[in-house]
Amino acid sequence: KEIDDKFIEIIKNELKKTKIKTKKIENAVKVIKIDQIYDKRKYYYMLGFNQNLIPKIYEENGIITDKEKEKNNLYTSLKKNILEKEKVKKIINFPNIYISYKLKDNYNSFYPSSLIEDLELEVKREKPKLNHSNKYNKLLLTALLDDYLNYNEKDEIIYYLFPTYKDINYKTYDNQYEEIDSETFKDHIKSELTISYSSMNNYFLCPFKFYIENILKLNKKEDTISIIIGNLFHSALQNIYDENFDLDKHFTHYLNNTQLTSKDLFFIEKLKNILKEDIKVIKMQDSISSFNKKETEKKIVIKKENNIKIVGIIDKISSLDNYVIIKDYKTGSIQISLDNITDGLNMQLPMYIYLIKKGLNRENKIVGFYLQKLINKSTSEEENINNLKLNGYTINDEKIIEKIDSTYKDSKMIKGMKKTKKDFYTYTKLITKEQIDIIEKITEENINKVISGIKNRDFKINPKRLNNELISCKYCKYKDLCFYKEENIKTLKLKSFKDIVGDNDA
Repeated sequence: KEIDDKFIEIIKNELKKTKIKTKKIENAVKVIKIDQIYDKRKYYYMLGFNQNLIPKIYEENGIITDKEKEKNNLYTSLKKNILEKEKVKKIINFPNIYISYKLKDNYNSFYPSSLIEDLELEVKREKPKLNHSNKYNKLLLTALLDDYLNYNEKDEIIYYLFPTYKDINYKTYDNQYEEIDSETFKDHIKSELTISYSSMNNYFLCPFKFYIENILKLNKKEDTISIIIGNLFHSALQNIYDENFDLDKHFTHYLNNTQLTSKDLFFIEKLKNILKEDIKVIKMQDSISSFNKKETEKKIVIKKENNIKIVGIIDKISSLDNYVIIKDYKTGSIQISLDNITDGLNMQLPMYIYLIKKGLNRENKIVGFYLQKLINKSTSEEENINNLKLNGYTINDEKIIEKIDSTYKDSKMIKGMKKTKKDFYTYTKLITKEQIDIIEKITEENINKVISGIKNRDFKINPKRLNNELISCKYCKYKDLCFYKEENIKTLKLKSFKDIVGDNDA
């Protein structure tokens, strides 16, 4: 028989109140905080005497600035740092205190506290000892060689170890991806493999990154504050056309399932007010457009092969008859570019064009595709209207443009959309039907390249360089896995969108 949930909750609460007496051990080492060091007769062991740990470093990152603290006779971060330093200085002069610091652990390297140099403290280093384990001795030798080459610190043990272990291949490493066995790979992806814009972007930036993140799935997803904000904004905008939509209630309901600090909640409350103003502008943009059918967070799935499907979620699709415009919301910075799409870059909006044409209705005519930045520093309603203008491309047909945006001659809706008595301004981003067809074709070719690469287990380390910038590695989390070499890098030439699809004859 199942136990009632309320009964389980009562037991949990009772257990939380229950205290278990621990047996007090005499003459044991007690873990205390640095503030609890006061008795000069006792013996203290201060561990972790490392930079940024001891003394503690205070930074100006709170809600109240140092200037405001100074005006109100509160301790500034500078004053706190001075007091913290003085406190530690007094403690380390105790007669029975033993101080140690670490240089590295399994994952990170550490620096000794700056107080060691400031107070000219004598540092006693224990010499590493040889071990009966060959593996340990080889690791020790490489660590000592690192110290010698990087810091010119030579330990005499090197003279004993180096002649014995000449075969350690120091400073050599074969970083190349070894092709995974065909049967093992098939067994690993026997369930359906999903390709999205982000995974396809990973593949073109570097196939090895795709392998790590999308095949081995080593990327641990964490609910950072920026991810929570992005999801919260998208969730709210998905429901703004509901009859009884209430933004305050939506925020409260959404945040009930998250664990946020008071600082995060204070920040999110400010962002909620920004979103309220954004929604007013979005509704105004709807009112000046004839595209009155709207779908939000539209998921489109295209089955390419037996176990491969293409998936995308489009933030907003507005349509009139079989004319369609695409909108993607951004809470961070945006850059509308279709350069180098033949190299698989800047493929988000092209992917959405492909999904709508192939996955919804072949007769759909894409007449606009845009990004919209939601979080802006706006000081007035007029400035907010300008900041929320859609950034992207519009079909070069004035009759359709007027249906998309009735204010198109000096647009309140589309960035750069402006018309003289005779023609559109040169900076207005217009696109032809033929150019959109080329984008769709390139997107399908790119998808097929990714599928072919997956089938052939082609996941080599191959980061891309563009305009002298290693774009693949800029935000990559896996740099410590690949150890890329110069010969692994592929340098791309800048291919402008205009060069790829040809001139606009509008």
